[in-house]
Amino acid sequence: MGMNPFTKYKYANGEFVMNAVEYLVDNSGILETRAKDLTLRLLDKKKLEDERSKWQIINIALPLLLVILFGAVYQFIRRRKYQGKTQNLQG
Repeated sequence: MGMNPFTKYKYANGEFVMNAVEYLVDNSGILETRAKDLTLRLLDKKKLEDERSKWQIINIALPLLLVILFGAVYQFIRRRKYQGKTQNLQG
């Protein structure tokens, strides 16, 4: 790792990998992460029931409509681009 056998040039890849591993395995960072306190916030059940259908529509129907719209625009542009070329080949 890090030596060209023809030119006998030694690269610093080995040092870089060792420094990267030491940085990633830093013990103080691991202890800080373990000490972190996570609080889970519960969702408001009334608001959840009221807005359920709205979010279902947004997450299901909106992406489908965007894909269909993109496909229609793409086909429209393709047909306009190649419309004149196909008529010349037939006539």
